Amino acid sequence: MPARHPSSRSPATPVPATLVARSLTLDRGGHSVLSGVSLTVGPGSHIGVIGPNGVGKSSLLQVLAGVLVPDGGEVTMDPPSGTVGYLVQEHESPVGVTVKTLLARRTGSHDAEAELTDAARALARGNPGAADRYQLALERFTSLGGG
Repeated sequence: MPARHPSSRSPATPVPATLVARSLTLDRGGHSVLSGVSLTVGPGSHIGVIGPNGVGKSSLLQVLAGVLVPDGGEVTMDPPSGTVGYLVQEHESPVGVTVKTLLARRTGSHDAEAELTDAARALARGNPGAADRYQLALERFTSLGGG
């Protein structure tokens, strides 16, 4: 999710973010998959989600990444410019597409790079607000591991 305001951070510095999930619930096919799940993941943290098949691990990760909308509860990011990437366990591999390209598409860095390129063109043309747009695009691209 791109930032909506200019930042005082250096454009090349990723924005540390905290992910907070409160009282998440999710039903699928008439069954409760998540019920009252809450967690906080701070900047620099690494977590693992383990458990038997079918207990909701992937569903939880999809809700945290915004791929699924929970039936109840909320997921917030502080600051809102933080991002969460979700890579599916199995996916199609189109013929001729590199692993690097697939990862860029899955993590959002592909779209971030396209926005950065557009912002650079606007900056070169001297468009109003282009410097702020470029700074935000560069921050997003860098925070996603671009470059």
